[in-house]
Amino acid sequence: MTTNRSNLLRLLPALVCAATVGTAAQSGPDLSGTWLLDTYLSDSPAQAAAVIRLGVGQGGGNRIFGGDEPEGGRSGRGGGGYGRRGPQRQPQGGQEKPPSLEEQNRLDELTKGVRYPATTLTISQSGDAISLGEGQEKRTLTASGKREKISIGQNEVNTTTRWEGPLLVSEADFGKGIRMITTYGLAPTKQLVVKVRFERGLGETGPFEIKYVYDRSS
Repeated sequence: MTTNRSNLLRLLPALVCAATVGTAAQSGPDLSGTWLLDTYLSDSPAQAAAVIRLGVGQGGGNRIFGGDEPEGGRSGRGGGGYGRRGPQRQPQGGQEKPPSLEEQNRLDELTKGVRYPATTLTISQSGDAISLGEGQEKRTLTASGKREKISIGQNEVNTTTRWEGPLLVSEADFGKGIRMITTYGLAPTKQLVVKVRFERGLGETGPFEIKYVYDRSS
């Protein structure tokens, strides 16, 4: 009996370690497949552009705060449009230094995929590796919670990707305190919902997020 107890005590750290590794290796749902953009349920390019300007601190889209719709109107069933996040803030864009041409071009390139989302999105998963897109627009994220560099256009961006329950969350650091946070998840309707929001400074989250809805291709 004493020998068995001693053996168990020696094995206990290894068993705990194995259980921890097994938990860490668990992933979210399978998002694999070919998905088609549902333009009726998704935000419009004008809405996305307005949210991006607010999110990166460039002002613009000020009519949103007055209750009016941005240029291009709203999309989506029953009014659709923006998902509000917290209390509204007064736009500060007019008080901030405008970006240089180089900075603006870089931001435009980094956010191009958000302003003009893929009409067909292909996703494949293999362990922690999640590949999204096709051809030159394809990128692979590693859902390990560790920082990695990915290429967006001509730019290399520090990115951290992880599973938060059923959601795949990817945070891209644009520098100067600007982060773009993208979540991918399956709705009860079996549709893929992609949401994008921006943060500036110490957790200053923009009041709006961009939403794109995809239907699985048959």
